[in-house]
Amino acid sequence: MLTKYKILSHTADLRLEVYGKTLEELFMNAAEALARILYERSESTKFSVSPEAGHSLVEVIELRSPSISMLLVDFLNEILARSNINKMVYRVKNINILTSDIRPAGAGSPSAKDAQYVGYRMSKIESVNLGTLEVQKIGLEAEIIGAPVEKFDEDVKAVTYHEVNIKKEGDIWKTRLVFDI
Repeated sequence: MLTKYKILSHTADLRLEVYGKTLEELFMNAAEALARILYERSESTKFSVSPEAGHSLVEVIELRSPSISMLLVDFLNEILARSNINKMVYRVKNINILTSDIRPAGAGSPSAKDAQYVGYRMSKIESVNLGTLEVQKIGLEAEIIGAPVEKFDEDVKAVTYHEVNIKKEGDIWKTRLVFDI
């Protein structure tokens, strides 16, 4: 079974490595790690956020960023902000990673001839080799489900851009994250 994430030692902040079979799974696992750090660190503790469990607050997040790594940090900070504002812990119900402009690296700006192939409307990424493609704008659409909490177990101030670098190793996507606590 694939490990979803592991917490790594770090001198001043909370540092972790996150894994996923797809980019979407990587983002979901990172959000799960954030939820577990905020509330109930133990994976053996049951934490269920679903409409079936009586939690029906579904919120939508739509974000755009210049890079996939920045998008992950922006996504987690958006969840963190909503958690602090609403006193809730969130799980990702559904997520789609989107792009508006993918072309071979070094291809430069799209010409009028390329416009029919390089649209500026967001569309779902089916399979992307980020090593050979230049992604101009990337985004996501996600549905998150929240569960109210009385207090958080850990005070996460922010998810930082330090050390984040999403890459694919074999069949697994991975990145490191640093949480400012």
